[in-house]
Amino acid sequence: MHLADLPEDKVPSSAPVRLLDFAMSFNVTTEEDFLALTTVAIQFLSKERFQRFAISEHGILSICKVLEQLETRGKGLDDDDAQAVTQARKELTDILSDISDVSNFVSLVLEENSSVASTLCSWLSSSDRQLQVCACLMLGNVARSDKTCIVFVHKWKIHEQLMEILKTAIDSQLLYAALGFLKNLALPLPNKSTLGEAGLLELLPRLWKMDVAQQVQFSGVSLARQLIINTSSNVSRLLLVSISPVPPSAENPVTPENNIDVLTTLFLKSDIEPTKTETSRLLLTICRILSTPSSNSSTAATTSLHGLPSLEQFFFGKNELLRKPLSFLITQQKWPALRSEAFFVFALTSRTPLGSSLVTSIILSSEVFTILQQTLSPSTSAQASITQPPATVEVGKDVLEKSNDLLGELMAAQDEGTNLEAEEGRGKNKEEMMKVDKMNVLVLLTEVLKNAGEDVAVEERAKLEGLIAEGSKNL
Repeated sequence: MHLADLPEDKVPSSAPVRLLDFAMSFNVTTEEDFLALTTVAIQFLSKERFQRFAISEHGILSICKVLEQLETRGKGLDDDDAQAVTQARKELTDILSDISDVSNFVSLVLEENSSVASTLCSWLSSSDRQLQVCACLMLGNVARSDKTCIVFVHKWKIHEQLMEILKTAIDSQLLYAALGFLKNLALPLPNKSTLGEAGLLELLPRLWKMDVAQQVQFSGVSLARQLIINTSSNVSRLLLVSISPVPPSAENPVTPENNIDVLTTLFLKSDIEPTKTETSRLLLTICRILSTPSSNSSTAATTSLHGLPSLEQFFFGKNELLRKPLSFLITQQKWPALRSEAFFVFALTSRTPLGSSLVTSIILSSEVFTILQQTLSPSTSAQASITQPPATVEVGKDVLEKSNDLLGELMAAQDEGTNLEAEEGRGKNKEEMMKVDKMNVLVLLTEVLKNAGEDVAVEERAKLEGLIAEGSKNL
């Protein structure tokens, strides 16, 4: 009876690895026999019991060697066998990805002088696309803790190999795998500025324009957003190329594109909701950092040279481009938490004349204004439009104090590395979040009236004052 015909519970756990070892031995001389043995081993390795046994240096390296050899030994086979080789490589990649998601595998990679780590790192720079994809998936699964990610970036400098992939690769599967790995590496705060200094942000606009690779577009935008969270230096890097382009020369014949233009174009062109949403969130995160007092001094210092506009002047000056993607976060119905985040950020942004001008252009659109009415309404249905508001309205002092306290609390949470989603996740129920939203909307409306100046016409000012008065009653 052949091994493949035995009941699974009768097959020793060591069998698949031993089969692969035998396939690699001098006793197997034909490519057909090599493929046949590999195919049987793959059948067993798709089961968890055999995968667990394979998690050893010898077991992993045996699988890796066969994956490497399948490419070279598969050449010259007939069409049917060549297809079988392609399928076997895909299945082995999936098996290695599954194995790498087990905790025991992490220690195997991170131990001193790990042969497994050495093999996977060499694959990242391989000319074999399948090996590069596999390495990205496996090491990306290992990069699940801040400690490991910091080691990968600061000690192994693994991001440099991944950046080479982003520079040259056109294969969407490889780019997607590399971006997923880099996004994990970008999560710990100590890694963000290091990745920015290495030039990672400058590589992403090429990917934002890959219309035929929508997953790559989404992942590229998502990585950019992750890199700038709580990291004003990376906001500067993202925007500085836009306000200080390098003059064309023999070495650089093309002027760098404006990143905000690229992002807003992506938002308008894409019909993929996650991509539109992530692009809007990236722009909102820029807005948030530029509107946070602790960030303003560091960003302004880097952009007030040689008569160039400050980051705030440049970004908020893109009012016409930013209005639609930022409005989208308020008008979308799918994710209430994103709407709450937008209310909070706009409340911060409206406290400066530059930011207030942008917020004004957003909230005066009929669709957004209706959402504000609904938010401040005592019920879930929208209040009737306020057509005859009082000539002047003052929001109660207690309302503004509560709102200021709330903004101070959330800004402090941001300084500690906490984002809005995390704040919402700590026990706030729907009713509490509705109250938070009301206070943030009242703050942004009040600050708009105070800072927007001529951006708000008399009739529009009356509408906003009436909305504040009505909202203050319902708080």
